[in-house]
Amino acid sequence: AAAGDRHGPLLWSLLLVGHGGGRPFSRWWRTGVIPGSPVCGGLVAIPDRGFRRGQDILVSLAGPLVQIAIGLGASQITFIVVTALATTGGAGAVSDFNFSFAMLQIPLGIIGVPLGIVVLPTLSRDAAQGREPAFASLLTRALRLLIYVMIPISVLTAIVRGPFVEILFGSGKISQEDLDLIALTLGYFLIGLTAHALIAVLARAFYARQDTVTPVVAAVAAVAINTTLAIILVGPLGLGGIALAIAIAAWVEALALIVVLRRRLPIFPLSGMGRVGLAAAASSVAAGGV
Repeated sequence: AAAGDRHGPLLWSLLLVGHGGGRPFSRWWRTGVIPGSPVCGGLVAIPDRGFRRGQDILVSLAGPLVQIAIGLGASQITFIVVTALATTGGAGAVSDFNFSFAMLQIPLGIIGVPLGIVVLPTLSRDAAQGREPAFASLLTRALRLLIYVMIPISVLTAIVRGPFVEILFGSGKISQEDLDLIALTLGYFLIGLTAHALIAVLARAFYARQDTVTPVVAAVAAVAINTTLAIILVGPLGLGGIALAIAIAAWVEALALIVVLRRRLPIFPLSGMGRVGLAAAASSVAAGGV
């Protein structure tokens, strides 16, 4: 049963990606799941028209899954490159880099990625049923929420990053020099926090429209930009240069996805997100000044 509980939701999401949550899939699916089955990680469909239909669906997922795997592989290339560059910072530099990167993942893991997972089924349904206004409306609300939340988190965390790092890592086992380096690197990472969160939702918007190619191409391009900038910036800025390269590449990827989606979905509004971003930035700066 544990295997089914772990992997069932994952395969359900993948099936939604492959078939957009539309009527053909809902007709095929009848009874649900059988926890603990060795087939499909614990999730087994009981089809109306025999298991051949189920096999066809799983085979149709092969292409999108391969494309997603390529995108994930590209991110691993980034990890290898930045880790190699971080070693040039001397003893403890890799650990300092990893600590600051882990702190960046806290708001992403709590807000950004979960929001993308939550909106995927509804986006898939709207896309499959041709409800473009509903699709655009939900996506816009999700992106506005991320902008409204992530910009203040970025600004305020950047302001208090020194004491924040001291509280988390200042146990006496890490030198003050390393704590300062972690805080400095985190400050550069925070420049791209909002972009990373937007990508988590934007990529799933393309998945919902049965397009896994565009997010992968954007991710690969971001890896190239990230690697190039990291090599250039690590000299003058050290670990901060690597973090800044990652942040810039994230913004390029997010903006590219927004532009492509806007061209394919003209009713996707952008002006509202700009106003929310400006308001969030202004209020964050004001709060930081206080």
